[in-house]
Amino acid sequence: MDDYGFRILVKGNKVIFFKGTERFEDWEMDLLRDYIGGESQTRIINGNITIEDLAFPDELNVDGYVLQNKKYFISTFFVDNTYNILQKVGTSSYGDIWTTNRKKADAIYTNKENKTPEEIQTYQMFDTNAFYVKAPDGSMIQYVLRLPFLSKEQKDVRNFVLPITWNDNTSNKEEYELYPMGCGVVRYAYDVTGQVNVADDLVQIGTLSTGDKIYGYKDINNSEFEKWYKNTYWAEGGNKKSEIDVLKKHPQIFWIDPFGRTLTFYNTKFISPAECGKPVIYLYPEKDMDVHVQVNPTQGFTVTKPDYGKNGWFVHATTDSVITNYANNKKYPYLFWEGNSDELLPNMKEGFVVNKDELSQFFDDTLTRLGLNEKEIIDFKEFWIPKMELENKPYYQVSFLSKVFINRSAPLIIEPKPDTVIRVLMNYEGLDKYRRIQSQYLHAPERTGFTVVEWGGLLH
Repeated sequence: MDDYGFRILVKGNKVIFFKGTERFEDWEMDLLRDYIGGESQTRIINGNITIEDLAFPDELNVDGYVLQNKKYFISTFFVDNTYNILQKVGTSSYGDIWTTNRKKADAIYTNKENKTPEEIQTYQMFDTNAFYVKAPDGSMIQYVLRLPFLSKEQKDVRNFVLPITWNDNTSNKEEYELYPMGCGVVRYAYDVTGQVNVADDLVQIGTLSTGDKIYGYKDINNSEFEKWYKNTYWAEGGNKKSEIDVLKKHPQIFWIDPFGRTLTFYNTKFISPAECGKPVIYLYPEKDMDVHVQVNPTQGFTVTKPDYGKNGWFVHATTDSVITNYANNKKYPYLFWEGNSDELLPNMKEGFVVNKDELSQFFDDTLTRLGLNEKEIIDFKEFWIPKMELENKPYYQVSFLSKVFINRSAPLIIEPKPDTVIRVLMNYEGLDKYRRIQSQYLHAPERTGFTVVEWGGLLH
């Protein structure tokens, strides 16, 4: 079952499915029942079984530095020892601590052709730039470094005014993005070890409050800076400043972490955020009624319409999704939100490669198979096709994220409980030439009773 971890206990003639460290959520129980074909006397789901040895601590102390548990179960630890891209960085009472060897990972993945699905999966598992511990059952526990210049209360901040004194003795006033974030983050740190060399490419431009050095590019002729300026630097309306003027603003800075990794942070004024793009929620009760809607992207909202408030949307919905928001007494065709999640984005192993001229017909066909009606499909295409065409590519690889990923990234709670929930989340990649990919199987529940429909995608 894609993107979902559970454990199995065999006791006599009984097979028991359980999570191991915590109870199943209701939606997880429902999904697992569907996956195993329902429960029976010999096939049981038990949401209450826990194994003490699998309950890893929230924090590990390694050489005086704190690693925080991300509580994310993916798969077995060493899937293929011949494709190991890890390096040991320490030991704790819970076992060895490993992290991604960025140089080896990038070299293998960049240069190896005809990669097998197993190799891609292994690379992706350890491409998060986290710290990894092998649990007694062979599963992987992920930790991330708490940056030593942040307090415990600031441990989960994404953007932060770093406590830097620049070389001219002025204090930093700008926010920097500390780690990648979006709808389905792939990495927990911007690790550029091997891409830049401190001695050759960088120069000290400031000092952190901890006394650590902060580096920047020596000049605009650096190939990595040129790549950043061309591909990453974002300016509203496309009005980019000159390379020299931008470099003076310290758009990208570098720090050597306690484990020897070269990490980079981006000035938020010069980058475009990657978010869950325009997820919208339609409500179709069987009769006009009051509805309470809560959606909880794991890293919070960036935009909501109408305003989300402290405890979600309290609305009145008609049978054809005319939604009246009680907070402002205004009517909406759907509820709109954008936000961020720290769930690991699955690899797009299955999907569809579509000619740019055939996108409209493609979405008519695939979104119908996913359960959307004509109005919802029109709304989807009006938003997404123009965004995709901005990349001006001849082909697009399109995949739809699993229900597990969507529910983890942004749990949805609705009262009264709907009879049918359809959640569609698209990911895509612009291609310069056609690519073969395994077709993705698409299906949707029948729209019966109180139906809720949500569609969205990943902004690029």
